[in-house]
Amino acid sequence: MYRILAECYANLCFAEKLKEFLGIEEIKFIHKKFYGRDHVIKKAERLSNNLIVIVDYEEGRYRVFIEKNFNLEYVRQNILVGIRRGVKKYIAIVFDPNMEEFVKSFRIKLEGKELKSKEAEKFFEKLRFFEMKDVREILRKVAETALKYLRKDDS
Repeated sequence: MYRILAECYANLCFAEKLKEFLGIEEIKFIHKKFYGRDHVIKKAERLSNNLIVIVDYEEGRYRVFIEKNFNLEYVRQNILVGIRRGVKKYIAIVFDPNMEEFVKSFRIKLEGKELKSKEAEKFFEKLRFFEMKDVREILRKVAETALKYLRKDDS
């Protein structure tokens, strides 16, 4: 079974849509209301395999942990996918610098914290965000890249 840890509600929505493209039947989603990026990373350290974390890169000094511990590649201008150095089957999907900027890249205006609460799901549904052709293509590319890392040592 694979587990996906999501930093915020918006990242959880992305994770749930990503499942369609991963083609993995057994996925357990892990998210709590007060998870932040650092909490997700710490929890991931205890789980460490068959794991995908979806987090924001953040800005400034907060980027250092991600840079030191993951080999990442850009899938799109503001999304990276990669593997935890020294740990097999621990994948990170990273929004650079955050999910809000990813959403804004589709010329969608954000007015507040609509992506940081349970309202994120309604926000995305209202816009039909994950049905947009470009977003579906990004989900496909992210899944393809994540699977490349997850399957790396299966041969």
